[in-house]
Amino acid sequence: MVGCGGRRQPTPWERHAKFLQERHVEDDPEVPQLRFPMYTVPAAAILEMVEVKPHEELLSSGVVVEHDESNGHVAFVSHQWVGKGHPDPSFEQFKLLQEVFRDLLSQTSYVHLETVTCLMWPLRSGFYSQALQSRPLFVWYDYFSVPQSPAAAAKQRQTIDCIPAFIARCRFFFALCPVIESAALSAVLSPFTWEQRGWCRLEKVCRQLTAGDGSWIMIKSRKHLEVMPTVSISVGSVSVGEGTFTDSKDRDQLGPVLKTALRTKLVSLMRDGNIVAFRTLLNMQAFFLRGLNVKPAADLVPGATLGTDVHPEWLLVDSFLLQNGFRKLDEVDGTGWSPLAYAVLGGDPEVIQAMLRKRADPSTRTRAANAFLTIPGNASMVSIAAFYSNNEALQVLIAARASLEAGIAPALVTASGNDNTEGLRILLAAGCNLQAQNAAGHTAFENAALSGSQNVMQALIEAGATSAQLTRSLHWACWFAGGSFEMIQQLLSARADVNSSFAVKPCSVIGVLFGVLSLRYRMGSRSFPARLGYHSDGATPLMLAILSGQYEAATALVAAGARMDVFNSRHRRAADLAREMQAPDFLMQALEQGNSAACERITASAGVLESHIF
Repeated sequence: MVGCGGRRQPTPWERHAKFLQERHVEDDPEVPQLRFPMYTVPAAAILEMVEVKPHEELLSSGVVVEHDESNGHVAFVSHQWVGKGHPDPSFEQFKLLQEVFRDLLSQTSYVHLETVTCLMWPLRSGFYSQALQSRPLFVWYDYFSVPQSPAAAAKQRQTIDCIPAFIARCRFFFALCPVIESAALSAVLSPFTWEQRGWCRLEKVCRQLTAGDGSWIMIKSRKHLEVMPTVSISVGSVSVGEGTFTDSKDRDQLGPVLKTALRTKLVSLMRDGNIVAFRTLLNMQAFFLRGLNVKPAADLVPGATLGTDVHPEWLLVDSFLLQNGFRKLDEVDGTGWSPLAYAVLGGDPEVIQAMLRKRADPSTRTRAANAFLTIPGNASMVSIAAFYSNNEALQVLIAARASLEAGIAPALVTASGNDNTEGLRILLAAGCNLQAQNAAGHTAFENAALSGSQNVMQALIEAGATSAQLTRSLHWACWFAGGSFEMIQQLLSARADVNSSFAVKPCSVIGVLFGVLSLRYRMGSRSFPARLGYHSDGATPLMLAILSGQYEAATALVAAGARMDVFNSRHRRAADLAREMQAPDFLMQALEQGNSAACERITASAGVLESHIF
């Protein structure tokens, strides 16, 4: 709307953003407050420990201190408990944390970005250890920082409510998740099991909601650390309610905690005037809160009165436009996304249906990549719905005759990338081609494998897969980020070739990419993608798993009888690559000494041991 002087009138969203900007932050009720002290342990004390003691014991001895921001930086450590009632009875996991901190605090080192981020955003930088050394370091670790006594249940609940505020006050965030056996739990812990834990998912989401870029560091071994960005290929791992919980009642407590954290971040984005990030997070709420008994915040722009004579469908659309800061339905924002694209991201079928009845185009595509998502430019509406498992929205779009295979990736391929089995079946029933490929030349098989979509992979195997497809899928699971024990066993059981050599066509999109990565390696880069690109040609799945730091996959492949005496095109064996990567000791025993007993034991503990020597 234009006023008398020709000036554009601000939207209700813009007016409220200005109001927030003029209000002092300390007076803002949306700013999280600490209801319980933030207890930390100095890094120097961490390095001297020989056992993991509880909060009460460390507090009484003066090791645990209440954090004061003027004293230094804090590192938050997220981890799975190795024992029952104790986080690390054998001290094996914590010893690794000590080794990593000792290295980072005493050396000048660089932690590379993880592979997917390097490929999608090659100009992003990793982490320099000097940042950790710039001020005294303190550590937040749950067993040290949270009361553990059964008599302190009320204080524990208060502490849990404060987790988002604690993480917001931490400069650094580490996920401690090596491949490690747990005799007490009769299980094997790994990066994949960490990703599945509901508590770990909450901590990860809260980190992603902090100021700055929200990046964090995953610890796989002493020498294998990876910087993980806010945007990650394993986006499904951030639906907290769909994670695993030892006590299902924990979901009831975490729902309000996460909802408050999301609302706080949305208010912060509005105050900063970051409307694209605001729209993205506003409509991602349903995804983040899936599986929790809470509803997304929907009233962040107050004071707007819509006419009561408006048809309910029009009311839905107008309310959506108002809350998202749009003026009209055919508008496109600076990132190339329309109101319909954001509505599909949110997944409300009624809002989408109302937009379609107002002549929104179901076959429209995004014009550019959204920097806050893994969705690239030229993405179709059905692919967005399929990727985020918004299956009711997907059915509405299909009924409106939306194009199913247009854009940078067919919807069937994107559904496979986030383990959306229901969406896969909906799309197959709608006539989608199982062999359709995305811009990288991947079908649903390869995409499911590289992203670790185990349930989708099983559905694809049942739908009919050739040995060649399964073998390619095994390669990509080991190359990217899909090499869980379960995925490796699944593919090998379906007769993927455990010793096949990896090859790509030089003139394909992937082939050209590998050529560029290989050149970077020859010029001195030792990033994960550069090393992978250089050594991939002729590599076996075992070699690829080692190069990508997927030690879970490498362990399973050794236990399955993978050959260790073959060479890739660079005349390197798996043992040579493992030495370069400084792989864990149990893998080096198998690769250098031929002693695979530890790998077999670990794989058996994971419940998936079976020989696959054909």
